[in-house]
Amino acid sequence: WEVLARKLGENHGVLVYERAGINHSDRSDEERTPSNIAKELKNLLDQIPHDEKLLIIGHSQGGLYASEFCGLFLEIVKGLILLDPLSKEDIRFKKELTASELKRAGADKSKNFTVLETMVKLGLKGLVKKVMRKAPPFCYADFSGEEKEDILNSLVNISHLHTCREE
Repeated sequence: WEVLARKLGENHGVLVYERAGINHSDRSDEERTPSNIAKELKNLLDQIPHDEKLLIIGHSQGGLYASEFCGLFLEIVKGLILLDPLSKEDIRFKKELTASELKRAGADKSKNFTVLETMVKLGLKGLVKKVMRKAPPFCYADFSGEEKEDILNSLVNISHLHTCREE
C-alpha cells in the first residue's frame, strides 16, 4: 500500500497504520479484538494533529477493523472504503458451515497463511513470489514494477504471516 499512500499523499495527509505486532509496530498486551484494535488506532490518531474528518481504507482483515473503527468513532469519519474485507460474520461462518461449504465460500484463508509461512521458513520466498505473480491481484490489475515488488515482499514477510495466522 506504500505506492498508493505516496500517490494520495501528494494532495492529502496520509497515515498508513500497521496494527500492533505487524512489521515494525510494537506488540500490544490487549486482547486482539476488533474493538481493541480500533481503540488503539484512535489512541494513535489522538496524538497526531489533524483537522479534517478521516477517510478510512481497510483491506482484508483490516476491513473488519476499519468497520469497527467507523462504528465506534463515526463523528470523526468522512468515509469508509473496504477492499475484499473480512466481516464479523466470518467467525460465524467458521462455526456454522461444514468444512466443504467453508472451502467453497472462500471465507477461511487461514490455511493459506500457514502454507505461505511454511514455504517462507523453508527458504522458498522466490517460488512464492513466482506463483503469486499469476494470482490476484496481479491477474486483473496493472501494477508498476515497484508496486509488484512491494506487494510480493509483504507476502513473504514472515512476521506479518505469523501475526495474520494468529488473528
